[in-house]
Formats: sequence, C-alpha cells, structure tokens
Amino acid sequence: MPKVIKSLEELKNCDTKKVLLGLLMGIFASFCWLPSALAKTSFPGKGGDNSVGIILIEPFGITGKHNLANAQAIDWAVGAVNEKLYIHGDFLMEPTEFVHFGAGLRVKGKRENSDQYIGLRAPIGVHRMFPEYQVEVFGEAAVVFDITPKTETNLVAAVGARYFFF
Repeated sequence: MPKVIKSLEELKNCDTKKVLLGLLMGIFASFCWLPSALAKTSFPGKGGDNSVGIILIEPFGITGKHNLANAQAIDWAVGAVNEKLYIHGDFLMEPTEFVHFGAGLRVKGKRENSDQYIGLRAPIGVHRMFPEYQVEVFGEAAVVFDITPKTETNLVAAVGARYFFF
C-alpha cells in the first residue's frame, strides 16, 4: 500500500525517485486517461491536441503539451539546469488566443546530492500558434516556491517551440 504524505517534514524526507515517478505517472495519465468529455475537436488546422518540442533557458530540454477543452491545457518539461535534472508539469488556462497562466509542480536536483528541490510553479506567458505548420512558439516566466530543501521563491523564464500531432 503506498504511503500518503501527511506533512511537509515527511515530504522533505521522501525519496526523490518516488516523487519523480509520481510526477511522470501524472504526465502519462494526462495523455491516457482524460475523460472524452474534455477532449477538444483538434488543433486548429492540421495536427492534433498533443505536441512535443524544445524548451530553452530554464530548463534546456524537451517539452510537451496536451490541449483540453475550454481553453485549458497540461504542459510539461524535462531538461537540465546547472547540471541538475529538471522536471515540471503545469495545468494551464488560456483566456485569450495569445496568453496563458497556470499552476504546477517542479522537481530539480542531482541523484548523488541531497539538494533535491521540490516546489510549486505559477507560470504566465504568451504563445502563438501557426496552424499551417502545426507549430506553437511560446515564452513564459514562472514564480517557483520551493518547499524543499528550504523554502524560497525564485523567478524562472523559458522560451520554446512545439510541434502538434495526433
């Protein structure tokens, strides 16, 4: 039976592999087990609701996005920052054709080091879709409130592009 984390102290002592596995399972679930009622018709033009691409600055790596109904989306990124593994996942609202904001989680750290950063993210950004090429470009800034190993607030930024398919 999985252990339920009930306090911040238990989260600080949690095994990073288990946290990463849980985050990756959540990303996987967002692609596989969403109710069909949330599914959009498709990306305007060609392509679909899923995308994969590159993200630069923080982190440098790969990114993906799944568009939901009602101008909502789930995005994620996996990459590196200062030789540390970086993973984030966000739930996004897109109130206009060009603006998005949301909330999510971020995990950053090295396996051989005890400095495993786990925090909450609040991204806000701009994006532009090019349906004729099935591409979206974006830029965003996010406030990150780290919970472990110490509580602190950081501002991060990223730019990138994604290719939409199925």
